[in-house]
Amino acid sequence: MDGLLKWGIELILYLQGLGNWLAFPMQIFTFMGSGEFYLLLMPALYWCISAEIGLELGILLMFSYAVNFVFKMGFHQPRPSWLDPAVHPKTVETSFGIPSGHAQNAVTVWGFLDLKTRKLWRWVVAVLLTILIGFSRLVLGVHFPTDVLAGWLIGLLVLWSFARLRPAIRTWIRKLQPWPQVGLALAVSLLMIFAGALSRVSLGSWEIPQEWIDNAQKADPGSAPITPLDLSNIVSNGGVLFGLASGAVLISRRGGYQAKGKPLQLILRYLIGVAGVFALWRGLDLAFPSGAGPLPLMLQYVRYGLVGFWITGLAPLVFRRIGLSPTT
Repeated sequence: MDGLLKWGIELILYLQGLGNWLAFPMQIFTFMGSGEFYLLLMPALYWCISAEIGLELGILLMFSYAVNFVFKMGFHQPRPSWLDPAVHPKTVETSFGIPSGHAQNAVTVWGFLDLKTRKLWRWVVAVLLTILIGFSRLVLGVHFPTDVLAGWLIGLLVLWSFARLRPAIRTWIRKLQPWPQVGLALAVSLLMIFAGALSRVSLGSWEIPQEWIDNAQKADPGSAPITPLDLSNIVSNGGVLFGLASGAVLISRRGGYQAKGKPLQLILRYLIGVAGVFALWRGLDLAFPSGAGPLPLMLQYVRYGLVGFWITGLAPLVFRRIGLSPTT
């Protein structure tokens, strides 16, 4: 075992040895860095605060997830419990370890929101959340310290690149007609999936060591088998990106969307909108076949594409129709 990884396991075992009292607060911070949390946060921003900020955050997050997926495949490194079953993972993770997606996306999401507000207290909150989300991954036994550090560094790179390129790209896209904009969104989403698939193919004949599989089961008996080579996540990200972008094109053609409103209107928007997200996300999951074959992956793209399309396009039209948002 590599000396750095061995030290990481020793640190994790020490943290877990401090007692179970740490598990609950760390679960909260881990949730604040999860895809489920961002699926609640991004629509709230789009529907109730600023459609522009919400849309940009959603697109940035999908790119960050794609970058993380490619790096995970490139490094194809284990999680702590895959090397040492003495580490007890307190949350289920089946993908490769480095870089930590929670740490990376914490930097991109909270860093992006801080760039938008530029308030000192919000910068302090963003830094603290980023640190605590990363630290939670150690306490919960699902990442090495090096995974978290790599996630932070890659997150900074993604955020910096987005901040530098965003003005020019936004100006160029706004000059395009609606259908070319939709076509561009489709092409970019498929390119993301292709990059993920290519990173998977680049592993060639490499196979998951049986020791990793056995240790993961010993560390967490009864848990789902590890599936670090699964492409479903990158397909989901591509679908959400296409849905968000095409929905934004639709609503712009229908007069645009204004997030302002009275408190009760904002609350009702969010409740109705989230109900729609859940109905599509969960309902289509039950209706569509599961698996790693071409058809399930295509339907996975459709499912998440419809979720994104609902958030930026269909839900605002519903809000307007029932009088919960301005018509202009």
